[in-house]
Amino acid sequence: MPAAKKLSPIQLTPDQRVVLVRKDPDALHIVTETGHPLYQRRAHNDPPAWMVQSALDNGIIPPIKIRKGPVVAGLQPWDVVVGRMRVKSARAANNIRR
Repeated sequence: MPAAKKLSPIQLTPDQRVVLVRKDPDALHIVTETGHPLYQRRAHNDPPAWMVQSALDNGIIPPIKIRKGPVVAGLQPWDVVVGRMRVKSARAANNIRR
C-alpha cells in the first residue's frame, strides 16, 4: 500500500489559484463588524502591492489561523483569526490570475 501523500498547507487549484489550508481564500470571512471580538481596524485596509506580488510569486507561506464562526442564515463561515492581510493578498493574487 503506498504511503499517504502529505498535504502542504499551501495548495493550488487546477487553474493555479492560491488556496490556503485547503480552503479557498474567497470562502474565508474577515471580520469587519466593530463589536466582534476578532475585529481590527486594519481589516478595512487593502494589502500592500509587495504582498500581493509575493503571493503571486511564492504563494502564502506562513499559515493562516481560522476558526468556525457562528451559523448565519444556515451557513457556518470560517473566520480568519490570524493572517487577514495574507488572505486579502491571496484574494488579490487570484483576481490577477483570473
